[in-house]
Amino acid sequence: MTSATTETSESTPATGAPAQPVGPTLTTGYVQQSEPDLLVLSIPKSDYRLHLVPTCSIDAATGDRITGRVDAVARRIDLCYTGGTFIDPIYGRPRNIQGRIRDIQPGDNTLLVQAGIPMYVSVRAPQRAEQFQVGQVIHFAVDRGATFTPQS
Repeated sequence: MTSATTETSESTPATGAPAQPVGPTLTTGYVQQSEPDLLVLSIPKSDYRLHLVPTCSIDAATGDRITGRVDAVARRIDLCYTGGTFIDPIYGRPRNIQGRIRDIQPGDNTLLVQAGIPMYVSVRAPQRAEQFQVGQVIHFAVDRGATFTPQS
C-alpha cells in the first residue's frame, strides 16, 4: 500500500518530544490511466482508484507500479472522535477524507495524514497546522485538484 520510505520529525510540535519516525510518507499504486492532467492511481489491497493531478509528466504505462507524494488542500478540518480512516469516493477525485495525523509541519502549514494512503494536507486559514496534534483523527473536505508527484 505504501512504500518503505520514512521520514523523521524534528520534534513533536505539541510536546517538543524527541524526533521519532513517522512511517511511510509516500504512496505506491498502479497506473490505471495517465494523461497530462489526470492520473488514475489504483491502490494495492484496496478498491481505491484515485483521480489525481500529476505535477509533472508521468513516465509510466498502464499497469506500471509508481511511487510518489500525494498533496491535497483541506477546506476546513474538524476533529473526529469515531469511525475509521477513509477517502471518499473510492473511485474518482478525493472529496472527503478522514484520517489520523502522523506528522505536523508548522513551517509549511501542512499535516501528514494517514487515510488509506499517506497524504500531505495543506491547512487553510484561519486554521493552522500547529493547532492539531499527532494522533488526532480529523475529517475534511478537499479542494479540487489533489496532486501526485512521482518519486524515484
